Amino acid sequence: MRRQATARDVSRAKTYWRYLRFCSVRSNGAVAADACRATQSSTERVEVHPTSNIASLAAKVPPSLREALFLFLVFRIGLSLLAVAAAFMFGVPPPCFHHGVVDWVTMPELHAVGPEGMLFGVWERWDACWYLRIATFGYPPAEPGTAFFPAYPVAVRIGGAFLGDLTLGALFVSALGYIAAMAVLHSMVRRDFSAAVANRAVLYASAFPTAFFFFAPFTESTFLALAISAIYFARSGRFAFAAALGLLAGLTRAQGALLALPLAWQALTLLRPPESERVRWRRVAAGSAAAIAPVVGFLSFLAVSSSLLGASPLGAAQQHWGYAMAPPWEVLSGAWKWMMDDANAVYANIRALTAFHLVLIAMFVAGFVVGLRRLPAVYSIYWGPQLFLITAGGPATPLASASRYMLVMFPMFVVLALAGKGRWLHTGWLAASLLGLALLTLAFLQNVPVG
Repeated sequence: MRRQATARDVSRAKTYWRYLRFCSVRSNGAVAADACRATQSSTERVEVHPTSNIASLAAKVPPSLREALFLFLVFRIGLSLLAVAAAFMFGVPPPCFHHGVVDWVTMPELHAVGPEGMLFGVWERWDACWYLRIATFGYPPAEPGTAFFPAYPVAVRIGGAFLGDLTLGALFVSALGYIAAMAVLHSMVRRDFSAAVANRAVLYASAFPTAFFFFAPFTESTFLALAISAIYFARSGRFAFAAALGLLAGLTRAQGALLALPLAWQALTLLRPPESERVRWRRVAAGSAAAIAPVVGFLSFLAVSSSLLGASPLGAAQQHWGYAMAPPWEVLSGAWKWMMDDANAVYANIRALTAFHLVLIAMFVAGFVVGLRRLPAVYSIYWGPQLFLITAGGPATPLASASRYMLVMFPMFVVLALAGKGRWLHTGWLAASLLGLALLTLAFLQNVPVG
C-alpha cells in the first residue's frame, strides 16, 4: 500500500519543481547560473523521493515539451478570459458574420449563444468559417473554397468525430499544432544556441501580436509544426519523416511548396563522403524525396481541384480575393499610397493595420539581414522565400493578412531572442508585444479583418 505524502514530501516536491522550472527553463546569465547551482545543491541535499508524484512526473517531461505546455496553458487561458470579458463588456458579432460568408446556402454548425458562444463561437471568424464549412461539407464544385488546402479541414473532421463537435475539433488540432511547433522550435534553438535563447524564442512567438491565430481554427500552428518539424528531422538525416511532414505541409498551405528549398539545402549539407557508393545513393534518394515532397503535396491538390472541382486554389484566390503577384517595391508603395489616400479614410481600422504591417515588414527585413550572419543557413533559406511572398503579392487590399503570415517565420523570433538577453530590451519588447496581442485579439473578435 502506498503511504500518504507527508509535509516533508510536499516540501521536497516544491523544491524539485523550482529546480526544474528555474534551471531547465529559466536560467539566464551568470547570476542565474549561480542561483541554479545553489538550487540544485539544495535539491540534492533533500534527496527528492520518488513518492513525490508531481516532481517525478515533471522530471519525465522533456524540457522543450514542458515549456510548450506551460506557454499553451498560459496563453490559452489568457486569451479565453479576454474573449469572455469582451463578450460580457462590449458584446461580439455572431460567428461567421461578415462579407462573403453570410450569403452561404450551407453553413457549418456554429456556436452563437451561451457559454459555448463565448468559448468557441468567438473564434469562428473569417478563414475559420471556410475551414469549418469544408470540414463539414467538403468542396462544392466551382466555389472559391478551393483556395483553402485540404490537410487542415481533414484533421478538423477527424478531431471533430472524436470530440463530437467540429469547432472543438478545430481548436484541438490547432492546440496540438501549437504545442508541437513550440516544442520543436525550443528543441532546435536550444541545440543551436542555448536554453535561455530557446526560452525567449518560444515566448516571443507566443506573445506576437497576431499569435491568437495559433489558438484559433486557422492553419498557422499546424503549418508551423509541420514545417519546422520537417526541417528538424532533415537536419538530423531522418529524411523519411521530413518527406512525410513536407508532403503534409504542401497540402496545408500554398506556401508549403517553398519548404522544398530548406529541405533540399539540408539534404545537400548531409551528403558527406559515405562508407560506400550504395550508402551514397540511399542518401541522395532520401534527401531528394524529402525535398520534392512539399511540391508534390502542393501540385497534387492543384491538379485535383482543377480537374474535379473546376477551380484551382490559385485561380480561386485571384478571382474571389484579388490575389496577384507584383514586384515587392510596387506592393509596398501601393500599400503606402492606399494608406495615405483620403478616399480610404472610412476604412480607419484597415489603414491602421496597413501601417502596422509596413512597420512589421521593415522589422522582419532588418531581422532577416541580421539572421544571415547570426543564424544557421537553413533558417534563412526557409525565411527568405516566405518573406518575399508577402511583399510580392497579396489581395486587393495591399498587405492584408501579412502579420498573420509572419507567424510561421520562426527565425525572426530567434533573432529577437538573441537580442533579448538585455533586461530592458526583453521587457520592453514583451510588454509591447503583449499589448498588441490584446488589442488585435479584441479587433478580431469584432470582425475587424486582422488576418
